[in-house]
Amino acid sequence: MDENMFSDEEQTSRAFQLQGPEIKPIRIEEWQPGYSVYGQLTALIAQLDQTRWVEFVADWHLSSHMLLAFKADKLVGFLRYVIQNIGIEEDQPPFTLRGEILREAKVIAFGVTPEERRQGIGRALQERLIEDGRKAGLYQIRSHSSEKSPENYLLKASMGFAIHPLPAGKGKDGAYFILPLRR
Repeated sequence: MDENMFSDEEQTSRAFQLQGPEIKPIRIEEWQPGYSVYGQLTALIAQLDQTRWVEFVADWHLSSHMLLAFKADKLVGFLRYVIQNIGIEEDQPPFTLRGEILREAKVIAFGVTPEERRQGIGRALQERLIEDGRKAGLYQIRSHSSEKSPENYLLKASMGFAIHPLPAGKGKDGAYFILPLRR
């Protein structure tokens, strides 16, 4: 489907349709100040033990974005990402290619209510992130996942993310997942 067929407003709140008679359509929206679901969102973030990551702010973050997933009018998931220059988080100079500073979307927090998992909601959030990253001209998406999140490993691998395991005992466990958005 041609993305240009949708207005900007339709693209912002376009629903991702899933197949199946009992599955309600999933709607992905970017958080806007004044949304009435603030209480639901803070409760979900706390329930999924993501408060620390949702609140995390670093000097090198160029912008921060929160995607929300709804089934009907119920908030069922979220994904927070930041845009940053590649390399800066690792105390390196920004990575450049042919004079262009390359940027990435880094997933900071991500979660779906336990009763709604394995129904395509996490995938819909990731697909919206990919779409937003391509529109923004970003070079890649990067995400960290601990060893305690095998579902996230499966999701990222099934979507074509490369896997970069981290050495044990170096302060972070798990792996980075990286998806190039440009060639």
